[in-house]
Amino acid sequence: MVKKSKNGFLLIELLICIFVLSLILLGIGNIYLSIFKIKYSIDNSMKQIDLVRENMESNKIKMANNAK
Repeated sequence: MVKKSKNGFLLIELLICIFVLSLILLGIGNIYLSIFKIKYSIDNSMKQIDLVRENMESNKIKMANNAK
């Protein structure tokens, strides 16, 4: 059986505990979300760098062909 606390505020204490736990879980979720966003932006940056590199190589080939 659940014992009442000294002041009889068991329900309020449970609500506060649930509220604090939900805040902790939201904080952990935000941390994971920010890590995922950073990883996604790094992946996109690497893809953009590869596209620029390929574009530069194709421009070099075009310039070499035009010089002939």
